[in-house]
Formats: sequence, structure tokens, C-alpha cells
Amino acid sequence: MTKKWAEVIATPEFRALKPEDQEAARAQYFAEVVAPQVPKDQVDAARSQFDAEYGIGGSQVQAPAAPQRSTGQEIARQLGLTVRHSIAGLTALPGMAADVLGAAYNKTADAVAGENNGFRFLPTSVALQRNMTTAGLPAPETATERVVGDAAGAMAGAGASAAVGKVLSGSASSVAANVGTKLQQGMGAQTAAAASGGTAAGVTRENGGGIGAQIAAGVIGSLLPGGAPALAREGTRRLLRGGEEGRQRVEQAVQLFDEAAGTTPSLAQATQGRVATALESGLAKVPGGAGVISKFAQRQADDMQAAVQKLSDDLAPGASAVNAGEAIKRGVETFKRGFNEVQAGLYEELGELLPKGQPIAVDRTRQALAEMNAGIEGAPNLSKWFKNAKIQGIEKALGDDLNLSTQVPGQSSVMPMASPPPALPYEAIKKLRTLVGKEITDGSLVSDVPRSKWRALYGALSEDLGDAAKAAGPRAEEAWAKANDYTSKHMQRLEELSGIVGRDAPEKVFSAAIAGTAEGDTIIKRVMSALPLEERNQVAAAVLQRMGRATAGQQNAMGDAFSPETFLTSLAKMSPPARQTIFGATSSDDLLKRLGQIAKISETRREGSKVFANPSGTAGAGAQIAVGSGLGTAGVHALSTGDVLPVLAATAPIVGSNLAARVMTSPRVLRMAASRTQLSDGAPAVAVGAASRLNSAGDLDPSERAVGEVYMTPRGRFVWLGNGWGPAR
Repeated sequence: MTKKWAEVIATPEFRALKPEDQEAARAQYFAEVVAPQVPKDQVDAARSQFDAEYGIGGSQVQAPAAPQRSTGQEIARQLGLTVRHSIAGLTALPGMAADVLGAAYNKTADAVAGENNGFRFLPTSVALQRNMTTAGLPAPETATERVVGDAAGAMAGAGASAAVGKVLSGSASSVAANVGTKLQQGMGAQTAAAASGGTAAGVTRENGGGIGAQIAAGVIGSLLPGGAPALAREGTRRLLRGGEEGRQRVEQAVQLFDEAAGTTPSLAQATQGRVATALESGLAKVPGGAGVISKFAQRQADDMQAAVQKLSDDLAPGASAVNAGEAIKRGVETFKRGFNEVQAGLYEELGELLPKGQPIAVDRTRQALAEMNAGIEGAPNLSKWFKNAKIQGIEKALGDDLNLSTQVPGQSSVMPMASPPPALPYEAIKKLRTLVGKEITDGSLVSDVPRSKWRALYGALSEDLGDAAKAAGPRAEEAWAKANDYTSKHMQRLEELSGIVGRDAPEKVFSAAIAGTAEGDTIIKRVMSALPLEERNQVAAAVLQRMGRATAGQQNAMGDAFSPETFLTSLAKMSPPARQTIFGATSSDDLLKRLGQIAKISETRREGSKVFANPSGTAGAGAQIAVGSGLGTAGVHALSTGDVLPVLAATAPIVGSNLAARVMTSPRVLRMAASRTQLSDGAPAVAVGAASRLNSAGDLDPSERAVGEVYMTPRGRFVWLGNGWGPAR
């Protein structure tokens, strides 16, 4: 690229030439470089101007200063500049669209007629500037005026974007309406971005920056007002929790703590980062931070206790071990009544199928009683210690009743009648069997008759009924099998439950019901499956009340202190089947989920306390001693010398720890870490404005002035000769 003459005359080689050689070089430069670029009819004028500006020796002549103007003339001129810049700014956006069409035409014309042959569209910004100059509007003369004009025009362009947006927002097209809405958003941000971008591009131009530099400066300047704060916010967020993965982790933690207990995690609990956790753990041990962290932890525990209490109250207000034990007893009693009703109905059906009035033999029952009351052969004295008086009484009474059944009413010695076989009516056997069943299900552990004997008698009575049903036919046998299967199944359950509800206090009943839940759900499943929904709620609520109760060493005077650690331990000790049985069959569909969430919070708290843990507690004590010692020494020094700087230095760590702890436990900081960095509402419009201003960068670059083109200078209108100015036609 050929150097400008001003650059040539500044070189050491040129300055070393003799004056006559310098003049020869100057003449050669004009003839070979300047003259070919100037219209032929302007060569002489250009030569005069060249000679005026660059004499022998090449000293450069600057353009004369602007003429002096009156105050009124200057005001009028500034108003004209304002109009000029406003028009340029308002037409920037539509001009950008027009230039797309103009460029397409120019490309087509170049392809058809050859490059630069025929009419071509100028860029709209160039054409507009020329027309405004022709119309008499003043042009900026100094760098300051040009930069101010750039900023003013860009701000006017922002207004034009909003105006276009207003028109588009009323469009029937949803796409156009949405674009219009975006263009109208964030007018403050648009205006600031326009002023900043225009100023940056103008300053770059005035300092010799080319088109590319102007474009870059304009774009950066446009994005700076909204982008710099956004970058700062994003940098802070990344420092707190890392990238998108960390943000999601914080967001999930915030949601978990809120859903489970209506509380918030600390920054360390949310990010789960080792640095943050170590910092929080350290702050919990030093003066200034310890109080803040302690209060936050207690508030969190209180929120968790309130959440567990609400779960309990939603199931059964006022739940306790006593209430739960009573509920179990009520529920089992209800289950028993239901069993008796169904059993009675089944045996009623059987009775309808047996022959009316026909007694039933009880041979199996007699045999069972005889076996239970049989003595030990060869040891009559020992035998009596293994016989049960009540069972012996039942055997004797049964024999007496059977003897009565063999007597014939009106029997005479003259004509004796055959005696019927010993047997009992169906209703009598059914009643006896029911009474024996109650002894099995209602009897206590210290009953005078072992359950094994009652079970043997009950089974014998059932078999006697079965024999009678078989004799009565298939239908009766089927009815007996149905009644007997139902009875056997539920009698076993009632017998198992009686061992639980037979305790002498409700709280003991509750304790017996939930015993063994660490290994499985065998016992609690028997209980819960026999209870109605309301009673199941009572049991689950009472278990909840017990799970989070702090241990004796951490308990308060009222005995109701809640410990997240104890809650987590209690839930972990409970086997999954038992957990499902107790909490999965209540009126709350999401109870298990909520408990899992609270357990997760407790686990997060526990894990956080492990980082750099100091089990002996010497770190916290050591820090307090050190700070206390430092404050005491500084205080003595201040009293004796009046110098308070050591006191300030000693208190600075306390203040710093307090502020850091507040940041670590601040919900506002947590919400910021959980959110994405958002650009301002006007960001799309700012981008459009920045793009529209790219159009005008080329004609603002002094290094790109066209040779032979007319421009405004401080002295008026002149033609650019490539390395100087010439008089304009």
C-alpha cells in the first residue's frame, strides 16, 4: 500500500535528501500517486492545493481553524447538528433493511453489466449524510462534535427501534407482535447501550481505528452497560457454586429443604462443596461466626420439627404412645367383631343345610378331652399335677349332657324303648365352639387353661361339625369347609394379636406392636392389617412423634426437644418393609416421600458436620481463647497508649467471621446461587441497535475517504485528494 506523503516526508531517508532531491521526489509523488486519482479537470487545482500544503522540504500545513461564530450562530449550528444526528439515528434501523436490498441490486448489476458500470445504490448512511449536507444542515467539525453526534444518533436510533416495536406489537402475526414487544422492552437499557456503543465507536474512529476496530468497539460498548453487570453476577454465581451443574444442585437443594420442612439450606449444604463446607464448619467454631451458624442450625432444626409435627397432626392430632395403644386395642376389637359377624353368618349357612333337629355326635371332642385328662400310667400321684381342673370339669359336664341326650321321654319299664346314641344339638356345639374360640383369642398369658388345650378342644369340635356336614351332603360339606377355613385363618391372627393387646397399659400395647421393626414388619404388619384407617393413622403419628425425640443427653426440661440426627438414626434403623407397613397405609399418599426428604436434609446436615471435624472441640475453644487473648492485650494497649488500631485489628476477624457466616446462611445469596444470570429485558433490542449501527462504520473512517469525494472541513467543503484537501467544485 502506497504511503501518504505526510508519512513519506517524516522518514529519515527523505529528510537526508538535498532540498532539490526532496522537491523532485515531491513532484514525482504528485505525478505518479495523486494525479491519477483526481479528475483531469481538477489536476491543476489539486496541484495548487498540494503545493500549498506541502512546500519545498515537505513541511505539512494543517487545515485552518474554524471561523469564529456568534453565540446565536453557534446555538443555531448546534440545533442543526442535533437534527442531523437525530435523523441519522432514526433512519439507522430502516436503513439497515434498505441496504440489504441495495446490496443485492448492486451485486446483480455487477454480475450483469460489469463492476461499477451503470447506476449503483450507495449505502443509506452515506447517501443520507450527503443529502443532509446538501440541504444545508451543519456537519460536525471537531472530534468532540463527531463523537457526541455518534452518541446522539445512536440514542435516537434506540427511540426508532421502540417506535418500530410499537407498530409491530399491534400486528396480527404472533411472530411480528412478539418481535415488537421485544423491541419496546428495557428502554433505559437500550438508551444506555446506544450512547455507550456510539461513543465507543466514535472515539475509536477519532483515534485512527479502522472499520473493524470501530465495529468491535461499538458492539462492545453497546453490550457493556447491560453485559458488565451480568458478567459480574455470573462470575459471583460461579464462585459460589460453579457452573450449571452446581446451579442445578443448589436449586434442587433449595426445593428439597422447602418441600420437606419449609426451611432453607446453608450455602455449604446446598452446594455440597468441600471448600464451602469447610468454611462453614470453621465459622461455626470461631467468635463472630459461631453464633450466626448456631442460630441458623437451631432454626433449621425447629423448622424440621414443625414439619414432622405437622405430618403427625395431619394424621392424628395429639398423637402419643398412649393414644396409639388405645387405638390398636380399639382396632383389634373392631376386627374381632367383624370376624365374629362373618363367622356367625357362615355357620348359619351351614346350619341351614344340616337336617333339622338331628343331633350331632361329638366323638372327636370326647376323645380330645379324654386325652387331655388322661393320667400318667404308673404315676397316679404325678398325673394330677398335669391335669387342668377346668378341662376335667368340661369333660364331665359333656359326659353328663350326652347321658341326658340318650334318655327317652316317657320311657316305661314295661315296654322299654331303644336309647338314641349320645349326641348334642347343632346349636349347642356351635355355641360351645364359639366360647372355646373366645378363650383362645381373649385369654391372657396367665390364663388358668393353656391355649394349647383350648386349641385342641376347638379343633375337635370343628372336626365333629365336619363329620356331620359330610353326612348331610356335598353342599353342607362345602359350607363347612368355607366356614372352617375362614375361622382357622382369622383365629390364628386373633391369637397373635391377643398377645399384643393383652398388655396391661396402652403404651405397652404400642411398644409391643412396633417391636422388631428393625428386622422386619412381621408383628406390625399383623397389627396394621387388622386396624381401620383412622387407627392406622394413630399408630403412624405416634411413631413419628417418637422418631425425632432427642436422646437424654440432648433433651430439654420439657422432654420435647427434636433432633434431626435422632430422626435420621431412627428412620435408618427401621427396616424398609416396616417403614412401608407403618407409613404406606395411612391417609397421606406422600408421607413416605416427605419422610425421605426430611431424612435427606438430616443426612446433609450430618455430612456437613464431618468436614474437618474436631471431635474433641479443641479447635473452637482454641479460637475463642486466641481471640479473647488478642482483644484483652489490645484493650490494655489502647488504655495505656490511646492507640486503638490494635483493638480494631483484633476485632476485624470477629466482624469478618460474622459477615461471612451471614453470607453462608443468607436465603438471598442462596436464591442468587440457584438462579441463572438473566440479561436485561432490552437485550434483544440492544443487539438490533448495535447491528444497525454497523452500517455506518465505513463512511466514518478517515482512512477510507474516497479520493475526489467532497467532505466538510473546519474551513468548509473540500475535495479529498488522497493526502490532502483541494477546493470543491
